[in-house]
Amino acid sequence: MLYDSTKTLLRTILQSLERADQAWDDHVESSKACLYEMHQMSGRLYKAYKTDRGSQVTDPEKVNRAIPHVRSMAIAIRHRDQAKAIESGKAALAEM
Repeated sequence: MLYDSTKTLLRTILQSLERADQAWDDHVESSKACLYEMHQMSGRLYKAYKTDRGSQVTDPEKVNRAIPHVRSMAIAIRHRDQAKAIESGKAALAEM
């Protein structure tokens, strides 16, 4: 499901930032991908694939609350501000 893969992507970015991995270009691309996926889920029209098999329909409100934090993380990454990027990434995960 897109929600789970996006959350995993966000977690991976955050772990990489915490390891002090200085692959800033990779972080920029990953944060863009994460934001793109979150915007796809944020609308009311989003439905989880195969909802009849017990998968959850993503609550767009969770995603909408997390988007500003991911946006802030992406900006911090572009500015190479590791501390702010980690802080914003943790806040985004807490919202999701």
